[in-house]
Amino acid sequence: MIRSFTGKFLALLCVLLLFVSSAGAELAASPFIEAAFGMLEEGNPFIARYEQITGASIEVLFPLGVPYLFAGKPGLIFWYSYPDYTVTEATQTSTFFVAGKLYVGGLDCSGFTNYINRKCKRANHESLNIMMQSWEHRRACHLYDQTPEKAPPPYEELKETLVPGDFLLTHHTGARYRHIMMYIGTLRDFGYTAEQEPELADYLDYPLVIHCGNSPVYGERFQHLIDSDERYARCLTTDGGVQVSIVGVPPEKAPVHQHVQLTDYDYFIMRDGGYVLTVVNMEDLASFCWYRQR
Repeated sequence: MIRSFTGKFLALLCVLLLFVSSAGAELAASPFIEAAFGMLEEGNPFIARYEQITGASIEVLFPLGVPYLFAGKPGLIFWYSYPDYTVTEATQTSTFFVAGKLYVGGLDCSGFTNYINRKCKRANHESLNIMMQSWEHRRACHLYDQTPEKAPPPYEELKETLVPGDFLLTHHTGARYRHIMMYIGTLRDFGYTAEQEPELADYLDYPLVIHCGNSPVYGERFQHLIDSDERYARCLTTDGGVQVSIVGVPPEKAPVHQHVQLTDYDYFIMRDGGYVLTVVNMEDLASFCWYRQR
């Protein structure tokens, strides 16, 4: 009887230990995360948590982060004036940018992702732009997309199959261009709890991505730089930059809805440093896919 009870107790203890171990699994160090986080701003809370969990040390490239610039490529900002920003003439006109006008040097979404691939020595990084333009026909590396045979699981279950470095490509209805983002884990992976971030309690397991795109905070941030530093006095400000966002939260569930410059945003203001965590709206997409580059 004692032997039987002991065996059952040990079995139960093993189950409990396994549960605790899996529930408390920590974020692993990732060269992709570290390359991407180097393009965030100083004091970013996700950098602080990543460093605390992994023991890594990340040196950001620019104190204010890397701003968005339409058609901006890595060679335009890093190689000539580090650690100061370049003054760059826009080469193409888009919704926000005007060809021939001056801007603080930055990246677009594909330039941001190509920089990560180059830094991590990932093969075939030059094919990224081709892949973005034709991914609907290049399904060999797709994990999930909008088709029934490859539809993704619920957002809170994506963490079981995604790994840092996976890409999310989206194409909004009516948009001319596609957008690319990189998966970095979940809020829970970064140690956040419902007690720490009550407004995000239902979304702790939703995918987080890092990307260079529209942001409600970068325009004001870089306008202040332009106004305070004569080197950039002739520049126009940006409408985005490198940031962390959360995927799949219904836009109406975000507590803040704001129109900034030419864009409508839905976002959370986190208790951790007041970070503005924007929502990637997946409800109005013409198409999307989760992609693993090989």
